[in-house]
Amino acid sequence: METYNATLSLSFDGTAAIALFSALIPLCLFGIAANTLTVVVISRSDRLRQSIFNYFLLSLAVSDLLSILISPLYLYRRTWGLDRWVISSFLCKFYWSTELWTSYVTSIQIFLFVLLRYVFVRSTSQHIKTRIVHVKIVITVVWIVTFFVGFVPFMLMFDAKQRDRSSGDVDSKWPSCHLDVDWLNEFVSYTVATYSLFFYIPIIFIIFISIAVIYKIYQKRKIRRIRISLSPGSISKEISEEIKRQRDEVKIVFQLLLIVSSFLLGYIPHTAYQFYTTTRIPTNDVDEAFDWWFGVAEHICLRLSECLNPIFYNIASRKMRKETIGFLHKAFCFFCKPSGSTLPVRASSVTETPHRSSRIPMP
Repeated sequence: METYNATLSLSFDGTAAIALFSALIPLCLFGIAANTLTVVVISRSDRLRQSIFNYFLLSLAVSDLLSILISPLYLYRRTWGLDRWVISSFLCKFYWSTELWTSYVTSIQIFLFVLLRYVFVRSTSQHIKTRIVHVKIVITVVWIVTFFVGFVPFMLMFDAKQRDRSSGDVDSKWPSCHLDVDWLNEFVSYTVATYSLFFYIPIIFIIFISIAVIYKIYQKRKIRRIRISLSPGSISKEISEEIKRQRDEVKIVFQLLLIVSSFLLGYIPHTAYQFYTTTRIPTNDVDEAFDWWFGVAEHICLRLSECLNPIFYNIASRKMRKETIGFLHKAFCFFCKPSGSTLPVRASSVTETPHRSSRIPMP
């Protein structure tokens, strides 16, 4: 490998690196634990696996888990490995490929989740026709397609190498683990097409479809209210059924708002940063500093979103909460039970009877 004496003027100091480490590592540890718990609970629960939407939540938890697991590579890339990436070049490629792959998976699956909610709110019969096997096939296709569209291209286009900081080349200010400059033209064309398809368009549709779901529920509730008011005779049964429907609708809207809000918290900054990096190239120290802090901020938002998701899944679903609490209770009791402990054994009736019989009163 060629070596150069000039080094990158770092956009951060030791305090900033420690602050990033202190903020990111706790998020990673919590996110790994929470998303692993979500995967295990849904996988083990027959009740939760009866809902097709929980399969999307399971897949999203797997995606979030993969994304969090590679976060230490991001930390290294943004701090001590910014100027010289001394670990394996494959890990640089793997970081970029997995980060993009999981981002595509999450974006498309949130879009499908919201779209399916709208279809089911609009027509109950579609819910009956949709089978769990159909959802499994769709989720599998999403993972496969995004692998070839996201993971494979970035595996080819990104690499780790020492940049010539003293030259005026376009990559002289880039971090060591970054785009291979030989792929620059292909990368620009690629991002224009795929970022629009997998980031910008899905986010717009997610927002508008979520609004449409809420509006459709309100519209159907209004129609039912009119029908009940015009119904002759006793309407107590219809009112009780309407109360139950409204409770179910509140749960649907609440879950939808939590999941979409968490997604937007992570992916609006992420998408904005992706757009920024594909339209601007740092050329001076000010640009480098802004790029560093912007990238750090969007990454923390992304990790925070992945930590909030398991919490929101449990807040929005009573069944999920019950299954999670039950699993944690069983796990806690299993690990905290003292080894070799035995319960006290009461004397049997066989041994007690002779003792009592010896006290027969004398005539």
